[in-house]
Amino acid sequence: MMTCGKLLLPLVQLMKKDLLSEKYLQADETKLQVLSEKGRLSTSKSYMWLYKTVGTENLKIVYDYSPSRSASTATDFLQGFEGWLQSDAYSGYKRVSKDSGGKIRNVFCWAHARRKFADIVKSSSKATVSAEAIVKIKKLYKIEKDAREQNLGPDNVEILRQEKSKPLLKDLKTSPVLK
Repeated sequence: MMTCGKLLLPLVQLMKKDLLSEKYLQADETKLQVLSEKGRLSTSKSYMWLYKTVGTENLKIVYDYSPSRSASTATDFLQGFEGWLQSDAYSGYKRVSKDSGGKIRNVFCWAHARRKFADIVKSSSKATVSAEAIVKIKKLYKIEKDAREQNLGPDNVEILRQEKSKPLLKDLKTSPVLK
């Protein structure tokens, strides 16, 4: 497997170069149990980092293995990228943006924000403010679903978001939900 990986490395580097030429990427990392890795305990957790474009046309995905979750892993991988990076709110991605000198701008994920509100609703029958936030986030999801179903390109998605999502976000920001 390692030999095959080494042979494919030039192809992966070309894929990475192509991916980094985009203006909008998504990133995430997940724990990975490596059974036998030189110099590490068998109980050590490693990470598989994923970087991808959005949409279904010309979808680009590159995985990057790392023995750590250090922000430097993403910073190193994203060298040369300039644009929007969508991720969860893991502080490592904020560090990537800072290290890029503003060339990488963070966009965070509503699914992670929504999950926090859902946890509050599950734990209390009096969590009406959190329930209200979930309803507002659901409306944002609907706008994104409509954009996908209409196969809108990035420019048209931006117009749709400015027209429909921006007022919802402004309302969410000024409501008691985030105060």
